[in-house]
Amino acid sequence: MLAENLLVLIEEPLFNYLFNNIIATLAVMTYVITLYPGIWQELFSRKGIKVLFKYRQQIGIASCLFGCVHAIYSVQLSLLMNPHLPLWRNFHNYTSGITCLTIFLLLGLTSNSWMQKKLKKNWKRLHSLTYILPILLAWHILVKVTEWSVFTQLCFIMLISANSLIILRFSKRIFTW
Repeated sequence: MLAENLLVLIEEPLFNYLFNNIIATLAVMTYVITLYPGIWQELFSRKGIKVLFKYRQQIGIASCLFGCVHAIYSVQLSLLMNPHLPLWRNFHNYTSGITCLTIFLLLGLTSNSWMQKKLKKNWKRLHSLTYILPILLAWHILVKVTEWSVFTQLCFIMLISANSLIILRFSKRIFTW
């Protein structure tokens, strides 16, 4: 009985839509949390937020996983809403998401000590892609979201604050040169 009710709930498009929004929000929240310690330390003090520094890699990997789950659910929702339309025909609608997911995967797969040692200086270059991601994620939200929920607004506010801090960080570097 419980399994049947759960299956009906999971097949419900509204549940999938809500779940997808929550997962996307978790992906953005955990991603932004990984950005704040380094930027905060460089801008305001040398102490930073120690707890976030300690678990930054794990939080980043969780963010990558949330992003992957969001991508899978987005494709599933697209197939539920348009079962007659082949997925590759609708590929151009996924450009912003695929771009963000590719960067998330690159960052997530290389967020470990072994890859840091293996890639050396290139690891730092690769992980500088993280500063492009807030702009791309904001673009993804603007392009893809038709109905702005509380989750969407929360994500957008967090991305605007992350973009603002990144701009401050780079302007501080430029003007103190």
